[in-house]
Amino acid sequence: MERDLLQMTLHTRYKLGAVILFVLNSCYLSLAQGSGDRLFDNSFLHQIRIESGENPDVWNSISRDYIIVNMSIDGQRVDSVGLRLRGSTSVYSPQKPLQIDINEFVKGQSFDGLKKFNLRNNFKDSSLQRERLAYEIYRRAGLPSPRTSFAEVYVDDLFRGVYCVTEMIDKTFLNHYFPSDNGSLYKGDFGLAGFNVELKEGTMEAFNSFKTNANSSNLIEYVDLDNYLKHMATDIITGDWDSYAYHRHNFYIYFETKSEKLKFINWDHNYAFSAKPEDRDLYPVGTYPFHYNLIDDPNLKVQYEITMCQLLTYLVDSSFITRMVTDNYNLILSSKNDVEVSSPQEIIEYVANRRQRLIDTLKSIGTSCNDLTYPLDPDDLVINEVVLADRDGRGWIELHNNSNSEITLDKHFYLSDDRNFPKKWSFPEPMAIPPKGYLVVWMDRKMNRPGLHSGFTLNNEGGYISMTYEDLTELQSVQYGEQIGQSGHARIPNGTGEFVIQPPTFQANNNPGSNHD
Repeated sequence: MERDLLQMTLHTRYKLGAVILFVLNSCYLSLAQGSGDRLFDNSFLHQIRIESGENPDVWNSISRDYIIVNMSIDGQRVDSVGLRLRGSTSVYSPQKPLQIDINEFVKGQSFDGLKKFNLRNNFKDSSLQRERLAYEIYRRAGLPSPRTSFAEVYVDDLFRGVYCVTEMIDKTFLNHYFPSDNGSLYKGDFGLAGFNVELKEGTMEAFNSFKTNANSSNLIEYVDLDNYLKHMATDIITGDWDSYAYHRHNFYIYFETKSEKLKFINWDHNYAFSAKPEDRDLYPVGTYPFHYNLIDDPNLKVQYEITMCQLLTYLVDSSFITRMVTDNYNLILSSKNDVEVSSPQEIIEYVANRRQRLIDTLKSIGTSCNDLTYPLDPDDLVINEVVLADRDGRGWIELHNNSNSEITLDKHFYLSDDRNFPKKWSFPEPMAIPPKGYLVVWMDRKMNRPGLHSGFTLNNEGGYISMTYEDLTELQSVQYGEQIGQSGHARIPNGTGEFVIQPPTFQANNNPGSNHD
């Protein structure tokens, strides 16, 4: 049932917070370390020190070409890494923007599982946090986005500022967020003259086909439409006038080979939260050479407006924005150096005012959309069984409908193995689970095989799996340990109990003696 937009934005979401833990032996088995988990830990202000015994003046030697330096991150030393200048207009700041390549001079070398990362200098940003806040908003929307953290950076023992450490969009990034990492990656070129890209991986074939043939009526043939519309809407919500939606700038596009669709990835947000209120009120630009206007097709226009409408209900709610902006501010001020940073209140007010303006604009044109409040009772839908590898070596999870009514899972239901990115995979099409019934999702990247495949795998050393609704209501989060033999991990009693170790009961009742019916 459709409701008025204003009513929808005031809805109250369930606070489930149900966390199910199970332990496979008497000792707690910690989760396996993922790449970047240490570097992008935001519980403290990192410290990065750069020096070179060969060059007594590293800072004035930095150029567009990599130079060899030694580095320590939070006291852990890494020698012979590459350092270069990065960015365009941001290079004119006294606090130089930098790129680190751990792998440049020592092939195969990495730090915390990463080969590259950027040190963003927060150019034209007196708050020093637009970059980090914007990326977190895109991630809340379910858009794969670089992780960030803050670090004090020293070069030759001289403090050079608090930087935003930013994840690189490379093979490591693609492997984490997408079913395949062997597709083609394109980066938007600098400039406002048109829509051109720099090839980073693969071939130009997929992009050239998109550029030549895409229009507002056939867009779904080329792009992941949900991804594309969310990307556009979030560009507008964050007021980033230097983004794809405004000027076809600061973006990546990845052609993912298993879906054979283009996925848009946001990038570079030092100008977020700065667009004027009247600038691009609702719709993205559509006037550049070759390109279509998003609102030329009535159906696409409606889908975009509904996407915007839904995002506004949860994406930048005041409690999240206030908490994150304040935490960032306090973390930056924890520096032992004299760091100038503006009050967070300006960003908090900007986001609140922009959100309300967009809500009012949608309402003024008569746009309404479905309420996103989580529609089920907390215990209706559960992760009922987790199997890391069955007799055929396949990993899967089983969902169970505890209720007496059919439950339909659609694109608003997500699974993830990443605590910081709960919207990693959503159901590609509506799937019904009958009353007291079961649904299996294969935890692999074999998207071309029959059944539901998540595009990511369970970790044999132990890990985490969550189920989340669109409005970020967490339905379940399960922490699991290493599999023992051919056993699975199943709820006993079926659908309600704690997890125990027993042989898998594929799409069946877990209770002993139930004959698995």
